[in-house]
Amino acid sequence: MKRLEITVHPGDRTDGDILVTLDGELNLKCEATGLPPPKYQWYHENEELFEQTSNVLVIQNFSFDEEGLYYCCVTQDGDPPTEVFTSSVNVKIRPEPPIIWKEPRAQEVCRVGSDVIFMCEASAHPPPHYQWFRDNTPLSGQNNYRLTIQGVTQSDQGEYKCSVENEAGEVFSRLSELVIYEEPEDGDNDTYRYTASEKVALLIGNDVYENMGRLNTPSNDVISVATILHQIGFKVIALHNLTLTEMRNAIKEFCNLLSRGVY
Repeated sequence: MKRLEITVHPGDRTDGDILVTLDGELNLKCEATGLPPPKYQWYHENEELFEQTSNVLVIQNFSFDEEGLYYCCVTQDGDPPTEVFTSSVNVKIRPEPPIIWKEPRAQEVCRVGSDVIFMCEASAHPPPHYQWFRDNTPLSGQNNYRLTIQGVTQSDQGEYKCSVENEAGEVFSRLSELVIYEEPEDGDNDTYRYTASEKVALLIGNDVYENMGRLNTPSNDVISVATILHQIGFKVIALHNLTLTEMRNAIKEFCNLLSRGVY
């Protein structure tokens, strides 16, 4: 009979916590020597793991419920039997930086005295901290994904954004411009008007297609529409016979050129 001895503990290869990607795979290893051969049983938070009796513990699709302390109990048959425990190791989900999936709208327009709500929602691990800003100044106490301003005044007008942060990183939402207007007085028929800083249009005319005959009018139609748009103050970008990929790229680049206030 050879005395039972643990030669590899599950946490030997790390000085701290073991980090696992959410939905990833956890691998822990325990090695022992002895005769009769050692037997293994893994534990999570002092609960025996069903059918985990190999010297290697594998858990796939690792989830938040499986975070915590793991260790292995190694036994050896004999009279009396021998039982030895490995050191425990703490396993955590790897921190994931915030990803914003709901942005505030680019512009909010409301009248004096009404309420306005800005929304910014993100996924992250651990859960993120929110901080709202107006004109790059932090708003005290506004640390929720929802920013509500009740009874707005002209002093609330400005550009709003939200910082979303956890230990893995920080991201900012897009800017949202809050525009405040006052109701016209009785007898005043003036209405609130918006003026575009610039008007631009993208026109694409295709007269050649893979699965149909050549069309005769698209080029002339583009010229006619461009002429009308020019007359009402538009700048026009006209493109001819683009492939699907080229159209997607053209639209993407066109959108990147648009700034606030452009129609």
